[in-house]
Amino acid sequence: MSEPAWTAMLFDEIKFLLLFLFLFAFCSSTLVIFFSSLEDALLDGLWLLARLQGRLAAPAAVAPTHRAPQRPLAVMVPAWDEAEVLPRSLCHLLSTAQYERYWVFVGYYPNDPATRDVLERLAAEDARIIPVSTGQPGPTSKAHCLNAILAEILTWEARHGLHFAGFVLQDAEDVSHEHALTHFDSLLHDYDLIQLPVFPLVERLRHLVGGHYLDEFAEKHAQEAPLRGLLSGIVPGAGVATAYAREALLNVARNNQGDAFRIGMVTEDYELSHRLANEGTRQIFLRRLAGPGPGRNTRRDLLGTCEIFPRSCRASLRQKTRWILGNVFQGWEYIGWRGSIAQRYFFYRDRKILLCGPAACCSIAGLLYTGLASIVAQKAPAYALPPLLPPEDPLWLLAYANMGFLFYRLAIRHLWVAALHGWRQALPVLLRYIVGTAINYLALVRAARQYFKHKMTGEPLGWDKTRHHFPRSLSHHAKRLPSKHAPPIALGDAV
Repeated sequence: MSEPAWTAMLFDEIKFLLLFLFLFAFCSSTLVIFFSSLEDALLDGLWLLARLQGRLAAPAAVAPTHRAPQRPLAVMVPAWDEAEVLPRSLCHLLSTAQYERYWVFVGYYPNDPATRDVLERLAAEDARIIPVSTGQPGPTSKAHCLNAILAEILTWEARHGLHFAGFVLQDAEDVSHEHALTHFDSLLHDYDLIQLPVFPLVERLRHLVGGHYLDEFAEKHAQEAPLRGLLSGIVPGAGVATAYAREALLNVARNNQGDAFRIGMVTEDYELSHRLANEGTRQIFLRRLAGPGPGRNTRRDLLGTCEIFPRSCRASLRQKTRWILGNVFQGWEYIGWRGSIAQRYFFYRDRKILLCGPAACCSIAGLLYTGLASIVAQKAPAYALPPLLPPEDPLWLLAYANMGFLFYRLAIRHLWVAALHGWRQALPVLLRYIVGTAINYLALVRAARQYFKHKMTGEPLGWDKTRHHFPRSLSHHAKRLPSKHAPPIALGDAV
């Protein structure tokens, strides 16, 4: 056999092998996407059944149970390089919160002098702001910063002779609801963890990267999170707008060598919810109207926390990487698959991106190849590409079903976004879905690379935080602090 003939035969064999692998990946991906989409529809059915049975009620305006006097609450704010946003967010909180007895403990690092100087100036203006030095150069991790804040809170309690009824977790850029603390105080009598919804703010419709967070949270925090709490008894913390009952959090800390938040876990709030569940705590995802009228950031005045999410692809990729790294990879490592059937089912929900991310990529590539092969066959038959599957192959029925499931999922997302934020915000959902899908897949690849590098080298996973800014639309609340104020300490607060 001549060398050109041998080369041609080898080339044909390589083409056949590559086509076979591509076909196998496409068929497998089509099956994965089909069963995943079917399972998503099953979850929709479970939510609808719970609504019809009255186990998940629509948000209603419920006045908090007033108890006199108000119990003291501690707001915990971890901060690294937040000198720009903290003055506005803290001024907004202290100016708008319809609650008297709370203190804000803000953690900062010794090698972040800008944040420290801002906090010292704000603390001099309002006694409710208490700067807390972590004592170590940063950034270490959010969990380490929160543990330092909690330790300082306990020291501060002993020094002032009172104890806090609960601890509220907020981020430096959050825009908390003015009645959130009042409802936390009321419900901490009955629950050990209370999670409010998160509402991403979109200042411009053209901000597709930042806008895709609004769509994802609208669907997840309106449907899946409340259903998860109902069925499994676990509400994974969102890192913000989360209140912990005093004894529940301190019990977890005592069982973890004094650290309530697990060092090394990049989504420490997610993992903490599961450890709290092991202690037999009661958790709730609260969807409640604060009043009967229209709200600032939703069509009705729904309790929750608002914030602006990253608007650049790079910043969003870093944030999504941290979420996947913590919830998926570290969640599997630290939490495993323990628990009830419902809990394991939602573990699968958290981690199925490991299959569905690559499957979606392969499925899209297969459809694009098929479309290209069809065009080439019509326009240039001499260069026709071999088809993946014959047109009559039954697998195409699953591919068509997957497209139908996609339109169904987009319709559900449009409905939730319109219900919470109006039809104007629902218009770009399709474009934002495409952007979000690409970011989520790239974040999965980046998270996998970081996790396996961490396991092979032992290099710690640091605080890969994103840069924040405060919404311009609320700047009128954030110009300056109210007059200097120290909440009263009642006799019942004494330790």
